[in-house]
Amino acid sequence: MRRTKEDADKTRAAILKAALKVFYKKGVSRSTLADIGQAAGVTRGAVYHHFKDKVDLFLQLSAEITNSRHFNPETWSDETVQTLDDLREVILERLRLFFDDRDVHKFMMTIFSRMEYIDDFKGFWVNEKNYQQKSIQALETVLVHLKEKGEIRATINAQHAARHIYIFIDGIYDCWSIDEKEFLLRDELEDAVDEFLMLFKPV
Repeated sequence: MRRTKEDADKTRAAILKAALKVFYKKGVSRSTLADIGQAAGVTRGAVYHHFKDKVDLFLQLSAEITNSRHFNPETWSDETVQTLDDLREVILERLRLFFDDRDVHKFMMTIFSRMEYIDDFKGFWVNEKNYQQKSIQALETVLVHLKEKGEIRATINAQHAARHIYIFIDGIYDCWSIDEKEFLLRDELEDAVDEFLMLFKPV
């Protein structure tokens, strides 16, 4: 039984890995479960054994990448961000994932430029909206505490600043997905974050 479960887990992992490649190459709407099964080296039936349909597969792929890379709203917490330098490192960590982790890169490129948030995939758009709201709320809480500790300017509106940080990170994902060779080079990343956070530093 254990061996069977291990085989099933390996098959599921292979399907998810193949799905990421297929979605990235063909776009989500043009990809089929048959395409994904072929890329994974399994039958279409094997794909259906693990995933209800293409939407279910995509949602589980999203959860897998988000959870395995700690790419979630809980990243922004008082435990991980107690100083402005901590905030800098968390922002850099997220951006470095996009530049250095090919699976994260492919997935972010897919959701930014290779899918439509309509019909069956409207649910994913709702998930993304909830993720955005939770991240901004968590960031706002962190910024309030940083203000209290004198780590950032007392005049900063924490709610607005939380949105600005989210926009800064998402904007780099979006623009770099359009022009990854010219928009922002990997070795400019720290300078970009430092210049942005200069806006937060106490005078």
